[in-house]
Amino acid sequence: MNRYQGFKLVTLMSLRLPRRGLDVAARIITTVNRILDHGQREAILANLRVILGPTASEKRIRRDMRRTFYSFGKYFAEFLGFERFGGPFIDEHVDVVGEEHLREALARGKGAILNAAHLSNWELGAATIARRGYPVLGVALPHPDPALDEYVNRQRRSRGYSVIPTEGAYRKCMAALGRNEVVCMVGDRDVGIGGVEVEFFGRPTVLPQGPIRIALASGAPILPGFVIRRSDDSFAVVLEPPLTVPSSGSRREKARAMLQEFANTLERYVRRFPTQWGVFYKYWPDEGEESVQGADM
Repeated sequence: MNRYQGFKLVTLMSLRLPRRGLDVAARIITTVNRILDHGQREAILANLRVILGPTASEKRIRRDMRRTFYSFGKYFAEFLGFERFGGPFIDEHVDVVGEEHLREALARGKGAILNAAHLSNWELGAATIARRGYPVLGVALPHPDPALDEYVNRQRRSRGYSVIPTEGAYRKCMAALGRNEVVCMVGDRDVGIGGVEVEFFGRPTVLPQGPIRIALASGAPILPGFVIRRSDDSFAVVLEPPLTVPSSGSRREKARAMLQEFANTLERYVRRFPTQWGVFYKYWPDEGEESVQGADM
């Protein structure tokens, strides 16, 4: 079975199995993947050791590693089961916290950028904002397989928002902001060049400056926005106040200050919900190693 066929199978399971059965299937599939994929398993363990700190026991770290795999499995099934987890599901099971920040941002008439992270079911963020009636443009890293890329983007479009690839996104994002629309981006994974180094959990890491660059060029406010899964599998889309734009300094200095503020905000959420952070590569490489940051799914 190739990856495309695997996605189709998960979609079928998502639509046919009862919710409890789907959770059991997600646990089984992610357990198998965890056992077979030594690289991802070790990467998550390394990340959790940084996030949880030196006082965390190895038992706690390994438990949270297993929970991270399971959390991602639930997100993946929900995303591909777009018919079941679409508009009516959002209306009943997703709350928006801090929507006033988005309304105030759009009142300026320059659009708004939501800078998200790979937390919980992050795809629900853009879908929920679109469901609330805001015009939304999502920016996503494309998959190498064109058929798979189109299949995934079809799920996104079915939730009421358009999506464009990261490459060449600048002009389209600027145009959308000029129409006072909402641009949704994911800001915790640097996959290009020209990222900016910040401190994250007390260690240096590189975050993409694309969202900040677009914000500074357009004048659009940029809001950190995160999706959090609750214990009953309902969700909260949390919108933070806009990042502060420094009054002085070069554009790169302003970008670094704004990215550090974003990193500080993200750190609060990852520290609170470590098993919901779906990052399956070593985020803080050891000296001499390189961080390999691939596609989302």
